[in-house]
Order: sequence, then C-alpha cells, then structure tokens
Amino acid sequence: MAGEGRLRRLSGAVSTAARPVLSQIGPRVAVALSGGPDSAVCAWVAQEHGSVPRLAYVHHGLPASDQMRRAAGSIAARLGLGLEVLEISGWGKSEGRARSARYAALLGNLEQGEWLLTGHNLDDQAETVLLNLLRGSGLEGLAGIPTVRPPVARPLLDVRRSEIRELAGLLGLPWREDPANTDQAFRRNRLRSGLIPRLEAEWNPNLSVRLASMARMAASESAAIADDIVEPLEDRGHLLLPAAALWAVGDRRARHSIRAALRRLRPPHPPSSGELAEVLGVLTGERGRLTMSDGVEVVLDGPWLVLQRGPTLPVEEAPVEWEVPGLVAWGGFELQAEVSDQRPTAFPLSPWRAVMDAERVRTLTVRAPAESDLLSVPGGSQRLIEAIKSSGIDGQSAAGWPVVESEGQIVWVPGVRSLPAGWVDGSTRRYLWVSAEEVVWPR
Repeated sequence: MAGEGRLRRLSGAVSTAARPVLSQIGPRVAVALSGGPDSAVCAWVAQEHGSVPRLAYVHHGLPASDQMRRAAGSIAARLGLGLEVLEISGWGKSEGRARSARYAALLGNLEQGEWLLTGHNLDDQAETVLLNLLRGSGLEGLAGIPTVRPPVARPLLDVRRSEIRELAGLLGLPWREDPANTDQAFRRNRLRSGLIPRLEAEWNPNLSVRLASMARMAASESAAIADDIVEPLEDRGHLLLPAAALWAVGDRRARHSIRAALRRLRPPHPPSSGELAEVLGVLTGERGRLTMSDGVEVVLDGPWLVLQRGPTLPVEEAPVEWEVPGLVAWGGFELQAEVSDQRPTAFPLSPWRAVMDAERVRTLTVRAPAESDLLSVPGGSQRLIEAIKSSGIDGQSAAGWPVVESEGQIVWVPGVRSLPAGWVDGSTRRYLWVSAEEVVWPR
C-alpha cells in the first residue's frame, strides 16, 4: 500500500510538472526513446495527457546499441506502442557528432505538425548550465537547455532525475542504464559523478535546483533580447544582415543579432565568444573573408554581412603546445589532462581517453594530421589520414582532426586510436589521464 501511495503522489507530481509544456504543443508528438528511464517516463507522461506518441530509437552502431534497442522495445511493448528504429552512421564515435546525427535522424523522421519530445530532466539542465559556465558562456549558454524550441519540447525539464528513475521503477517500465553514461572520457559524466556531488556536499545541497532556476531566469532575459535583434534576409540559403543596421544598433544588439543568425544557419548551438569576435572582425573590416571550423563562411559584401554554408575544408589549426596537467582547446575540441594515483585496470582504454606516466610527459603537442603521418598496425603501417577516415570520420573532418604527439612521436589520436599500454609500466607511480571531447554545447 505504501508503494501504491508513493506511485500515486509521484506520478501526479510528474504529470503536473509536464502539463504546461504538453498543453502548449498539442497531442501530435514523437518521443526519442533511448531505452533509459527518462525517455520511458517521457513517453508515459505523453500518454497520460492524451497523446498516442510515436516512439523512435536511434541505433548508433555501438556495442551497447543492441541492448538499448531491446530495452526501448520492451518499454514500447509495456506502453502498448510500436517502435521505429532509426540507424545512423558516419559520426566517428564522437559524442558530439553522435548527438548531431541523432537529432538529424529524429527531426527528419517527424511527420507534418509533429513535435519531438526528449526526456531531458532538471539534473541535465544543471549539468549543462555548469558546463557552459566553466567554458565562459554568455547569457544564452547560461539559459541552458530550452524547454520548448520548435519542433522540440522537453516536458520533464523541471523534474529531478532521481524522481524520474523512481517513477519508472514504480510503473514497471523495463529500462536499462546506457553504458555511455558512466564513461569517464566525457566531461559531462565526470561532472555528474564527481564535481556536482562534491559541490553539493561542501557548498549547497540544492545546487542543481539553483542552477536550473538560474537557467530559467537567463532564458527569460535571453528571450527579451531576442525581440530586439536585427533580422537577416534569406537568399538561396544565405543569410544577409544589413551592415549599416548592425553598426547603428550598438555592440550589444549587433552581437545578439549575429549570434541568432549563426544559430539559425547551423542549429541548434550558438557560436562561441571567440567565433563571435571573429565575425565582428569581418563586420568592422579588420579581417577579410572568414571560414569557420564547420565550413560556414562570412564575408562583408557591399552593404551586407553575408553568412553562408560553404563546401570548404575546415580551417587548418596551427599546432599548439599542451602543458600538462591542464586544458587546451584546438579546433572544435577540448583536451583535458589530469594527474592521479589511479592506475588503469585494463587496456586499451576508450579511444577518447588515454593514460601516460606523469613523470615522463610534461608537454604534448596537438596538431592536424600530415600526409606523411603513419601509424603502426599488425604487419606494417597505415597512413594516419586513412585510419581516421576508417573510424567513420568524413574526409573534410579528418583533415582537421587532432593528433597528439610527444617529442615528435604520435602517442594518441582521440576517437581513433587508444594509447598503447607501453606508456606506463611497473615503475609508474603517477598517472596522467588525458581525454578529449568535441565542443558542441553552447559556450
């Protein structure tokens, strides 16, 4: 009886929290069903509010994808609904590229007038805000994940992760934990399991709630600013901003106008502060044509600041020295090095994480691949650029992929090749853990 009472109270609270969003968007919805508890409860709550949602699972081709697909199928059966499986490939085993490919598949699968529901929760929001804060985000980044941004809605964004998991169990939804959620190669997972619990224990036990509240305030301010921007004209897929209007409205409004135009051209994420400064340099005439890392071109053409998607290769990044431990940004990646006494238990590690002897390595270099680069493989060697492409990374991206070397020797290619175990041995006492992540969240 106690369990039934808890189910009644918790299901009522979750349903009430989701009502404003679901009432706003109407009954025609599709749910991104991952096989985890959040999306399972998202599908359930949509049913509770009168929808018959279409359920779609995105298969990434990872070792755990089949078991998560089976979990999604079991959840769909428990709810009395069918399940569509959408397969994606060519994303190079990168979390950032996987996210972009996943959204592209889900949005491309929507029917006319449908909304896509995702199971993002309050703790996801708090993590996003803190990640953006650590990256030096502007107001839009501090607004975090939007509750509603057509055609995507997130009805559980005000509900704690722990409550969702408890409700999923009480409802008998057969969810599974995605192994990717515990992979410490990803900064979000390290923040989730390490930094936030420490901050809540030592500073504020309600930190996640406070961060989510800050996101709501920032979103409100950001929406007010959005009403005050210079709107671009669209011409054959290009966006044209009147340069005179940008000069006249002042720096703040000009920045917000350019940020909104870039986000419209390459959704869903806004540009970084560094990218925005580069575009402003084109507007003021301090620099000529700009080609951004994802192929977007910016040029001042007569009275117009023109933003367009071009077929050009990513901008080649100059090599940078990476003093370790520490953080370095290169291209569209952030690479982190931390010293620990923790010894790895097995090799190879995740392609996105590696370990070295901290006493042997003081400085690393991050650079683009060269045509002459070779990797040792059983029976000989392989051109590095081909090894990168064989990992599912397209040719344009491969040319701007990070390569990490020490004293002229390639020691790691994030997302492609794990570091060999020879970089630590029985004499190693302090370990240098390195990880890489593509920067795709608002900064």
